[in-house]
Amino acid sequence: MEHDHHPARNIPEGSETSRDPVCGMTVAVTPEGRHAEFGGKTFHFCSEKCQTKFKADP
Repeated sequence: MEHDHHPARNIPEGSETSRDPVCGMTVAVTPEGRHAEFGGKTFHFCSEKCQTKFKADP
């Protein structure tokens, strides 16, 4: 999938990571990062665009 909606991100070595369920990008899990709860799970996102898309249709 093309990632033209956000810049490439460097993930510090040793950081906890998660896969964005919308675009598949690996993202660092941080307290200030974008995330949403669904079905008792926490999902993390690379951008507002992916987070909004997920919230519209989890």
